[in-house]
Amino acid sequence: MTVTTRMEARPLSGARAARKQARAVRTLSALNTVGDVLLLQLCFFVASWGIITAFPAAVALQRQLDHVLDKGEPATVRSFAAELLSAFRANWRAAVVLPVVAAMLIIGILFWGSVDAPVGTVALLLLVPMAGASVGLYLCALAAVVDQPVTARFKNILASAWLRVQGQPLHVAGCVVIMLTWFLLLGRVPTLGLVGGGVLPAFLAVWLRRGMVNQRNGTPARTTGAR
Repeated sequence: MTVTTRMEARPLSGARAARKQARAVRTLSALNTVGDVLLLQLCFFVASWGIITAFPAAVALQRQLDHVLDKGEPATVRSFAAELLSAFRANWRAAVVLPVVAAMLIIGILFWGSVDAPVGTVALLLLVPMAGASVGLYLCALAAVVDQPVTARFKNILASAWLRVQGQPLHVAGCVVIMLTWFLLLGRVPTLGLVGGGVLPAFLAVWLRRGMVNQRNGTPARTTGAR
């Protein structure tokens, strides 16, 4: 009886050790993913200080995040810098225009929001939907850059983004609500921009991209997960 019990305990202890080892591997993989994401956020934060480099930095972050989440490749400063340079060379005009458009929308909303007159309300009714549509199109553009070549022009990225807006209107609307909520939180706690200013739009873009792929395959969309 004692010998039999010991023989049965060995497979059980071996299975328990295997589960612990698998759990440790998953935990280490998750920690590596978190570290890669934080590194990408830091690279984006430093690179976007040039203002006109903000959009190329977002493109570089998006491409690198795809390598981390979907391909299991580690993020490095060198690869981020290479993606940043390629994105700036291919879309330097958009890199200049997009901050100007964003500044005009923000200034317009702040200005007309302070006007206590019917004309201010009318202006806000025009500007706020324009800002929401711009945010949604921007997120769709980030979702589209992963499937585009490195040398893709902004007009091609924008065309792909528009098709994504038409194919995922509810998903895009939800992402816009999340981004607007983020902007409100950022206004109260500016330091949140240090930890999420780049990765939050990037993860929303990943979700949009995977949602489109799942729609094409006829399967329900799943949330973004670690590698």
